[in-house]
Amino acid sequence: MRPLPSLAAFALSMLVQPLWAADFSPHPACLDLDLRQPSHHGLLSAPLPLSRCDTAAEAAAPYEHFGFTSYDRPPDAAGMRGGSVGYQRIAGAHGEVLYVLRVEGGGNGVFDELLIGRELQGAAGTSLVDGRLHGLSSECGGLVDTWREPGGRIHMVMNLSPAEVLQALVAPRAQPPSAMRDEPTLRALFGPDVLPGELLSGSSCPGFAEYELDAALLEWRLNSLRLDIADEADEDALQALTERVPALDADGVAMLLGEELAAVRAALLGKLPRPQQHPRDDTALDAGFSAFRARLADVVRARDAAALIGLAQPDVMLGFGGSGGHADLREYLREPASADDYWRSLEDLLQLGSVRMAIDVFCLPYPSCVEIAARDPYSVLVVIRSDTPLLERPLINARALRLLDFDVVQRFDPFAQADARFLRVRMSDGEIGYVENAALRSPLDLRMEIVRVPDDWRIRSIVAGD
Repeated sequence: MRPLPSLAAFALSMLVQPLWAADFSPHPACLDLDLRQPSHHGLLSAPLPLSRCDTAAEAAAPYEHFGFTSYDRPPDAAGMRGGSVGYQRIAGAHGEVLYVLRVEGGGNGVFDELLIGRELQGAAGTSLVDGRLHGLSSECGGLVDTWREPGGRIHMVMNLSPAEVLQALVAPRAQPPSAMRDEPTLRALFGPDVLPGELLSGSSCPGFAEYELDAALLEWRLNSLRLDIADEADEDALQALTERVPALDADGVAMLLGEELAAVRAALLGKLPRPQQHPRDDTALDAGFSAFRARLADVVRARDAAALIGLAQPDVMLGFGGSGGHADLREYLREPASADDYWRSLEDLLQLGSVRMAIDVFCLPYPSCVEIAARDPYSVLVVIRSDTPLLERPLINARALRLLDFDVVQRFDPFAQADARFLRVRMSDGEIGYVENAALRSPLDLRMEIVRVPDDWRIRSIVAGD
C-alpha cells in the first residue's frame, strides 16, 4: 500500500490551486537552477517561484531557439559570456509539469536536465513545488522524446546503455537510471563483476525505456523496456544481459511491458536479503550485572561525576589515542559544555540492550556489540526503532517512502553533520531517503565494556570510533 500524502501537503493543496494552463510561459531565468541551491538529492529544497522570480527582473528578453524558450545569461565581471538557459514545458492534467532544461555554460558544453514538479497558484504567484531534478547524458541515458497523452498523462522515452538497462530494471520506485544510486544494488544482485566491458560499451545505446509520470506521487513509472540490437557489440551486450536476466532473451529485439516488468523487478529484488539488526538485551542473564547496570543508570541520570568515576576501573580506557584513567574521566566531566554532551551520550547508550560477550564481560549498546556481516562500520547505521519512516525529504511531515523495522542501512552522506536532525540513507535495494537521526545508531558511536571484578562489576572502557 502506498503511503498517504503528508498532512502538510494536504493543507497546502487547500490553500493554493493547481495551475493546469498549457500555455503558461515563465521566464527561463526563473528556471536557471545554476543560480539557486537545489539539494544534492535532486529534490529542490524550497518552492521555485515561476511568475515572480527575482532573477527575471533584470534578465534579457527570452527568445525561441530550436524549440526551447531561452535567455542569455549576463556576462561575468570579466565580460565573458555566461551562456544560456532554455526550456520546453509539458503540463499534465492535474498540475504536474515537466520542464526539459537545456543549459549552455558559455563554452562548448551543452547539457539537458529533467525538472518535474507541481505548479501551484498562490498569493505570491505561480510556484513549482515538490520539484526534483534529473541530469541527462548527451549519449546513453539521454532523452529521446516527450509527449502528453490525450488523457493528460506525461510520457518520455530515454535511450539506455546495457548497464542502464539493468539499472532501469532494479531502480526503486521506477526512477530513471542512476549509476550512483543503483550500482551498489546491481553488485549485490549479480556480484562484483556485474558491469564488464560488454555492458558498458557498444557503438549505440540499444535500450529504450518509456516512462509515465505518476501525477499523484510525481514519480516516473517504467511502462516498457525495449532492446534494439544494431551491431555485434550490441549482440554481445544482449547476451551479457540475458545471462543475468533471462526474461530479456529474444532474437535481436527484446521487449518487456507493464506486468512483465513488475514481475521481473520483483523477482530480482526478491533475491536481496533485507539486512536487519533486531534489538538484543542479555542483561537479565546475570543478576549481579543487572543490578550494576541499574546503579549506573541512576548515576548517569543524576549527573554524579564522582559516582561514575567510582564505577570505573582505575585504568578505564577512554579513547584509542592513549587517554584513560580516573583523572582523564574527571576532566571529561569537569567542563560543563562538553560534559553535558557526554552525559547525554551515556544516557542514550543505556537506553539500549547489553550483549554478553563472555561470562565475565558485557558490552553495550547492542548495535556496537554484534557483528553486522559484510558491512563497513564507517558507513553502516542501525535503525533502533520499529515503524520508523524512511522520508522522501528531510522534514518530519514529508511523505514516507516505507516503514523501517530495525533495518541496517548505509549512510549516504559520509560528511553530513553529526547533529543534523535527519540523515540521508540508502536501503539495500537502492532506495534513498531520510531518517531521523534519533532513530539511527552507528556501531562506532559511544560504547561501553563492563567486566566482573571480585564481588562486583566495573567499567573497563568508554570509547567511540574504531
